[in-house]
Amino acid sequence: MPTKKPTDVDQLQQTLVKEIEFLRREFIETVSHYQTTVEAEMVNLITHLTSKSPEEKPAVCSDFAGLRFLIELIRSSRHKKDKGRMKDLRRIHEVIKTLASRFEG
Repeated sequence: MPTKKPTDVDQLQQTLVKEIEFLRREFIETVSHYQTTVEAEMVNLITHLTSKSPEEKPAVCSDFAGLRFLIELIRSSRHKKDKGRMKDLRRIHEVIKTLASRFEG
């Protein structure tokens, strides 16, 4: 990012602050894109489930056992939102991907 090499400690600290600020912006943007992607997948699933057209509804929508399985899959997913951990985000996304795969198949 910087073009000049800093020559003293104060300049190095300022450079470090700028780099951390840059990294923070990158982090926020990355998290925002990830959130948008996962939410779009959820909205897509909801749209298919609430469609009035029978040909737009996935086959799993008429399968009682399949629907119960998907509900239990969601209910059994364990995550601790207060901790803000990546593994919790991954677990939620894995559930959504599993649901989506059931809708395709």
